[in-house]
Amino acid sequence: MIAENLTSALDLLNKKIKTASEQIKYYTWCEAFVQEKVKHTMDVLAVAQELLSMRKVPFSNEQAERLLFGALMHDIGRFREIPLLAQNPAVKHDHGKYSEEILREEGLTDEAMLMALCHHGHRTQDLETDPRFRKLSSQEQADCRQIFELVQDADKIANWQLYIDNPAMVNHINLVKHPRTKEVSKEILENFKNNEIADYRFAKGFEDYLIGSLSWIFEIHWLVSYQLLQKRNLLDRIFFQAGKDMNDSLLLMNLQRMAQTYLDTKLEELIQKEAS
Repeated sequence: MIAENLTSALDLLNKKIKTASEQIKYYTWCEAFVQEKVKHTMDVLAVAQELLSMRKVPFSNEQAERLLFGALMHDIGRFREIPLLAQNPAVKHDHGKYSEEILREEGLTDEAMLMALCHHGHRTQDLETDPRFRKLSSQEQADCRQIFELVQDADKIANWQLYIDNPAMVNHINLVKHPRTKEVSKEILENFKNNEIADYRFAKGFEDYLIGSLSWIFEIHWLVSYQLLQKRNLLDRIFFQAGKDMNDSLLLMNLQRMAQTYLDTKLEELIQKEAS
């Protein structure tokens, strides 16, 4: 039975990585996907540790380890998803649900953790409206939100950083799953204009996926996460890289302006809230 500590989490993660690697060893792009997700997982853990260290009000050691457990386990479902993608890259999978399944199979009974990881790739409203979430106690719901928010923020920051640092790896994998098209989804653009995270059900190809990734700015949760974005100058850097991968520079310029306005407003709002 898996325990909520980083040692048991790392052991389980390594076991699932090894199994996935054996299953896809003849699929070059999937091998690269495994490598990316291994690096990404460690990056998310590192970002989560940095965010926790930046907080004015620290968590207890027990709370911090629980949150870091969530960061380390959030994408374990990828190593169930990737062998399935090797068979058919076009089929959609919810790796968050796979993460929950794996942890349940390993004996984890922490419903707050399981719900947070199941929904970490979804919008906040999807978590909040899940009937299973509503059945949790008020304390379990608070714990679930805490895990969900940290994992989501660290996940987005680490993904942006990886795209900036190694765009060739990220683009190679995503172009297999999201081929280029000649048009951008109106629905995805409407999401962005309304300061909403993109609804990927309307994504038609790589450009929509990329715009959707940029829209993650609209669902960052913690003040320290916004401060880390500023510290790393991530917004400017991610839009600069996106400019190399998208043809419509005017559209991208308008999207960056909207994102920067939102970031400035949200940061000021959260600073005032913390001061009050």
